[in-house]
Amino acid sequence: MNLENYYNNPGMISLNREPDHAYLIPFEATDMPARLDILKRGQTPYYQSLNGGWKFGFFSNPEEVPEDFMNPSFNADQWDVIRVPSSWQMLGYGQCQYTDTDYPFPCDPPYVPFENETGAYIREFELSDFMLDKEKYIVFEGVNSCIYLWVNGIFVGFDKVSRLPSEFRVTPFLKEGRNTVAAVVLKWCDGSYLEDQDAFRFSGIFRDVYLMARERDHIRDVFVHQLHLKDRTILTVELDQAKGMVDAVLLDAKDRIVARTEGDSPKTMTMELEHVHLWSAERPYLYQLQVRMGKEVLPISVGFRTVTIENGIFCINHKPIKLKGVNRHESHPQFGAAVPLKHQLDDLLMMKRFNINTIRSSHYPDDPRFFELCSRYGMYVMDEADLECHGAWEQKMGLESDPTWNYAFLDRMQRMVERDKNQACIFSWSLGNESCYGENH
Repeated sequence: MNLENYYNNPGMISLNREPDHAYLIPFEATDMPARLDILKRGQTPYYQSLNGGWKFGFFSNPEEVPEDFMNPSFNADQWDVIRVPSSWQMLGYGQCQYTDTDYPFPCDPPYVPFENETGAYIREFELSDFMLDKEKYIVFEGVNSCIYLWVNGIFVGFDKVSRLPSEFRVTPFLKEGRNTVAAVVLKWCDGSYLEDQDAFRFSGIFRDVYLMARERDHIRDVFVHQLHLKDRTILTVELDQAKGMVDAVLLDAKDRIVARTEGDSPKTMTMELEHVHLWSAERPYLYQLQVRMGKEVLPISVGFRTVTIENGIFCINHKPIKLKGVNRHESHPQFGAAVPLKHQLDDLLMMKRFNINTIRSSHYPDDPRFFELCSRYGMYVMDEADLECHGAWEQKMGLESDPTWNYAFLDRMQRMVERDKNQACIFSWSLGNESCYGENH
């Protein structure tokens, strides 16, 4: 297959990807606000999972992929069916590799070898009736290392950065009834030079894939700010593309309304509260903000807390905190990097039982649902950018100061912060791991 060579170009991060925003799942608005479970996103009709069995062709390089594989008429009956999400090495495809500081390919940035394991994925699905008159987006929450995407035979876009979402607007490409989504995933791309984390090197669509519907007019992004004064707390909600009447409600842990405000096409909304319950790892008290416009409501967990350094001492809510932490890779003995939600919770509860109160998400942002779990159960988190170029650093390649790589460095940090900016559990942001120091940081 003659792919556009975006995968050897650090200046080409993505094509047609949606602008970054906070992790949001819309629900149907009701007259009586009640807490919505963000982790049970399958309960909202605005969400349609595309997980499950996908037709899968495995090739030693991208040129071996059939030119017409993305067309709905393509006969893939002889292809295997694999589970998505998954890491293809754990299913018997390719070689399972572990390296620490060295790249598992010749270090010649930005180029990767021609022999580059390639997975071609095909999934047919019925579009739900609910989604027919909505704006529609497809979200890949994690693809290692890059993805080319087609819907019903039409090229949609491209993206790289393995552990952050790739979201594309697909409204023009979907039709009523049967639809086909196809993707090509490469084991290596130039982004792999920035993903030299010491770990097993897994490939494929390893996090959830889903369609997300939005009303034609919808709030694109929500950013929650908090200001703690002596006698009150001010909650400011920053909105992007709010076009219409917006109602914002804050529920406490017992689903009681403690604050409410509304506005017509507001850019910001403000609530003042007295005597809020503070969030900490020991007492993870969460409110839920619900932002409603039209038929949609966006639920967002809110934990009120301050993070300060006072006289050289790290404090949460002005109380000294000793961080007793671990580095956590996303890893499962059977599924590799595709970690089920239950296993994520088991990890977290095991750490809580051993009095661990801090996690560094080494060396990349985790599944967004894991951070929601950390906010609910109480865990301080250092969120780390999906960035490590240890192998190039060892060979003094200087990627950290090379302007050719500036955008690639910056993009990884920006996308992490935009996705996770509303999570109470995150007290610190990391620029990455073992990448030396330079202008690009």
